[in-house]
Amino acid sequence: MTSFPRGKRPKKAKDDADVAPKKAKDDLFGVQNKNVKKPKKKASKKTEKVDDANFVVAVAENLTYAKLESGMNLIGKVAEVTDVDLKVSLPGHLVGYVDINNISEA
Repeated sequence: MTSFPRGKRPKKAKDDADVAPKKAKDDLFGVQNKNVKKPKKKASKKTEKVDDANFVVAVAENLTYAKLESGMNLIGKVAEVTDVDLKVSLPGHLVGYVDINNISEA
């Protein structure tokens, strides 16, 4: 009883002219494996002295509807445009609506 080959190709007869000498398995792509350990770099304990006079701490308060005033300049994103108004997304998860009559052509 012969076994089914299961995808293997049948072996060919070896000729001395067709067979090339095999390289060693360790010599992959012609590069030698060097087991040289590199010394680890020590973390420097140098700390930079920081002049506190150069730093100015700026704190921005959260924007709420109570803090909004007429004439304030805000950065916002136009979220939706309709025939009647604009829906504007503002910082602090606030939403503003601008009437079509308050929008300039420029």
